[in-house]
Amino acid sequence: MLVVQSTIAQQYNFVNYTINNGLPNSNVLSVLQDSRGFLWIGTETGLASFNGESWQTHYKSLKIKPVPIYDIFEDHDNSIWFAAGKNGVYRYNGKNTLKLYNDSINIISICQDASGNILFASKNKGLYKLKNKYAQSEENQMIKANILQNFRDITIFHTINDKDGNIWLGTNKGLLKYDGISIEEFNLSNGLPHNKVTKVFEDNLGRIWFCTPRGVVKYDFDKFQVFTQQNGLTSNQINTVSQDATGVIWLGGESGIDLFDGEKFQHLSVQNGLIDEHINVLKLDNSGNVWIGSEFGGISMFPGYAFARYSTEDGLISNQIFAIEIDTQNNIYIGGLNGANIIAENKIKPLNLKK
Repeated sequence: MLVVQSTIAQQYNFVNYTINNGLPNSNVLSVLQDSRGFLWIGTETGLASFNGESWQTHYKSLKIKPVPIYDIFEDHDNSIWFAAGKNGVYRYNGKNTLKLYNDSINIISICQDASGNILFASKNKGLYKLKNKYAQSEENQMIKANILQNFRDITIFHTINDKDGNIWLGTNKGLLKYDGISIEEFNLSNGLPHNKVTKVFEDNLGRIWFCTPRGVVKYDFDKFQVFTQQNGLTSNQINTVSQDATGVIWLGGESGIDLFDGEKFQHLSVQNGLIDEHINVLKLDNSGNVWIGSEFGGISMFPGYAFARYSTEDGLISNQIFAIEIDTQNNIYIGGLNGANIIAENKIKPLNLKK
């Protein structure tokens, strides 16, 4: 049974991060915590990393230009890749930085298939991969991945790797599953309510959830189940999917949050304590708390089914939140319109900027 109750906000200490503290730019586009615990933040004008104590920008150290960083990805060998749109792709192996680029490709997302091939999602030109499996030099250029050769004018919105090594792509042509050899297509003709798939998520049981303009679909081992306003959703427009420690699915959209326990839905709104009902991002931390980034209100944190709410009045740098990441120490990093925050319970960590 899902029970929701309001509570007084728990006292957290906010530390604001802006260009004055070391961020290249206050518009945060991407966030990744790597396997070593370092937090990488991509902004409109470059890259920064945080080791838990200090920020570092990387114009000189990693030779990464002050360009937009749209996606950050860690591969199986623990190399970090940075997608810089029309400005190319960078790879950092812990020692050296290599730039790969193609002026005609606008790379916005990076993933890796089961065979270890690095794949690059272009905003409007499909999927690319390295000519050779491993990047060794700038001459090792990207080539068009033939797995999408039958898809013209494809737009890729989101990619994930599942537990079995498959790659799932949300596109304007439907949902695509790539196993490293062949591609499987899901669209209106075989069960989807709409061909536009904007977000993909794998739950703890390996089921794939994906968002469309006409509801959310659960792909349960060769069987589709469509959720809409007609059978439980408050809104068909869902922006983000997550799962809490109890297995409950969280669906954040234009009208608040819908919780699904496998049998029934329960809706959460401002009446339950949400700070805003336009939800952009959901993130589960190491203690099982759910952090909710909204479009206009800021952050809501949900500990044990009771809301604690945070906004600019509490110290957030912005109420418009795009990304949330949690490190191994359970510090909460929040990327918003005007910069980034770190939330550390009952502790403010010292900031020593290194340039």
